[in-house]
Amino acid sequence: MRFFKRIFGRKSEPIEIDLKPISNIKTTEISKEKELRIFQDLSKHELSKVAESIQAIADKQAKNQKQAYIDLAGWFTQRNQQAVSGMTLALNDTQAFFEHYQLFLSQGFIEQLTVSELVEEYDGTSLWDKLNWVLKACGYLTEIDWKEDAEDFVYFVDEILKKYNLSLDHTKIIDTEAMAPEFFQQLKEAMPDQLVLVCLDSESDSYQLAVLPVEYAEQVRKAVEVLNRRLHWFWKVGQIEEAKISIGSYKKVCQKIWRLYIPAQGQSTHLYGELLRQVEKLRWEAQNNGNINWDSNFSYFCDFIGEELTQDPAVPLKDKQRILEAVTTLKEIGERTEQYHEGHISDEEMFAEDSALFAYVKDDLYDMLGNYIGYLYETNLEIPAFTPKEGIYR
Repeated sequence: MRFFKRIFGRKSEPIEIDLKPISNIKTTEISKEKELRIFQDLSKHELSKVAESIQAIADKQAKNQKQAYIDLAGWFTQRNQQAVSGMTLALNDTQAFFEHYQLFLSQGFIEQLTVSELVEEYDGTSLWDKLNWVLKACGYLTEIDWKEDAEDFVYFVDEILKKYNLSLDHTKIIDTEAMAPEFFQQLKEAMPDQLVLVCLDSESDSYQLAVLPVEYAEQVRKAVEVLNRRLHWFWKVGQIEEAKISIGSYKKVCQKIWRLYIPAQGQSTHLYGELLRQVEKLRWEAQNNGNINWDSNFSYFCDFIGEELTQDPAVPLKDKQRILEAVTTLKEIGERTEQYHEGHISDEEMFAEDSALFAYVKDDLYDMLGNYIGYLYETNLEIPAFTPKEGIYR
């Protein structure tokens, strides 16, 4: 049989290859029963290895989560030994935990509950809620209903700050008629520079407020990420730089935003939903169309994304520069391609440089912008509304 060997699309001299008929190849017959036994033995062995790997991963994850809870109890309480011990009990001995916090957890009931009654009452309570109890019992967290007056928030946050021998700057609180969460904008500016106000998301109608030394912010962020929980941060202007927060991957968060806040057609009515929609519009146009449809809508997306992401105080200054560089790059490439297709730039001008681009097709810039959107969604207590802009058809 004759085969042509191809090199870089060109045919070379034919090569003779002698292929023996399959009928000449000797085979060893294996009974169906033996074949099945071999397959089952291999399957059991492979499944056992997979099961061991899964168990090892689960054990490591459980260990990391336990450590994260203990670390959080310490970081939020100035390494208070009572808090660390309490969280250790919550992780390892439920009965001893309820014995230790029997009096605290019986508050609000007419009579003090027995340990067995507490176990029954709070059966199934998450470790995240138990962390809240531990912090509250030590005076490092306050739980306030969303309908409470501003003065109550001020009082209870000041009580926590007393443990640091600090207090709020009451001159920064100018509107005590404001309700939460709008009032938190004043409260955060009244915080001492070395501490940041945070809310532990408990998916309830009340706010679990605590304060945290700025120096622990990045460690706390990573620990909360390990637990797959949420913290809402109330950063003062300029305070985030000291925290040295790093923005990780928020792919799962972005998927959640896409599912909840981005309609099948048209603009979103939620800011983070609209920002993510615009980023993905830019990505699609570049990677699938080579920016051939680039117009003023896409240029607006770049400007809007850059403006919104860089004006939030939760984004560090160094990261704001990265964001601006990213959207500027996407916009410059897109507008240059638009000018070329409209005949305003000649072939000679467009291809004057070997590295001339029609579109930025790599994922890195789009992923980075998406991560910041996910980060802000996780960081901020409220999702700002967005009013669809007229003239946007993309």
